[in-house]
Amino acid sequence: SSNVGVEGIPVTLSATGITFKYTDGNGKVRYSRDTITVLSAAGGSYSVAAYSDAKGGSVVFTAAAGSLSKTTTVTFDTGVASAIALTAGSASILPGQTVDVTVKVTDAAGAAVKGIAVTLKSTGVGYLNSQSGTTDADGVVVVKLITGTNDSGTSTISATASLAGVDTTKTATVNVAAVEPSAVVNVVGHRVYVKFNDAKGEEVSAVIGGVRITKTATYSGYVITRWIKTPGKVAVKAYVAGDLVKASTVTVK
Repeated sequence: SSNVGVEGIPVTLSATGITFKYTDGNGKVRYSRDTITVLSAAGGSYSVAAYSDAKGGSVVFTAAAGSLSKTTTVTFDTGVASAIALTAGSASILPGQTVDVTVKVTDAAGAAVKGIAVTLKSTGVGYLNSQSGTTDADGVVVVKLITGTNDSGTSTISATASLAGVDTTKTATVNVAAVEPSAVVNVVGHRVYVKFNDAKGEEVSAVIGGVRITKTATYSGYVITRWIKTPGKVAVKAYVAGDLVKASTVTVK
């Protein structure tokens, strides 16, 4: 009531994700995570150091003494950008597909760094929908690699950012290639099945027990079958557009 500071009162300071450092009157140092309790000194004063995890952002601090408490908010800056990473959502895609390309910039503690300008470029097949960006609160820039239906080959993507005044570049590659047709042979009872995968629109042939059956695959997973009357070993060959894709021998029981 007289506004005079009170000595020897326990004061608890707390803030999530903060490491507190307290040095007492004898020079002894004590560390505590998230919360620490100290005694008020002459005049009611108290002082601790507070260290963030270098992740940046706003932190609410609370000081409590008995039934009294006060809060304040401190905003920590992010660290200095020291590393850049570049990843593609998939290392291999089909022609005509699109894949996300992600750049992430972090500081020495591995925390995200916001506001870093990034330049991107690609060589080879496909193209990027954007060649520049600025890292968001997660330290990330995301662009897309877009490919055409007739594209085939490798796209090499690079991302460059200035880290501590030095231009640093990372690269990633994406392979663009169509899936090769394949065939699977199966037997159910006396019927032999040949299933053609990724051969839609192609001429497919199955030679089952010396008999060739030729069709046009109207969908992926197209099936050719033949009934085999006599049990025993049956040779099977599968062709797509004249190319042999499967040769096997099955048993009809």
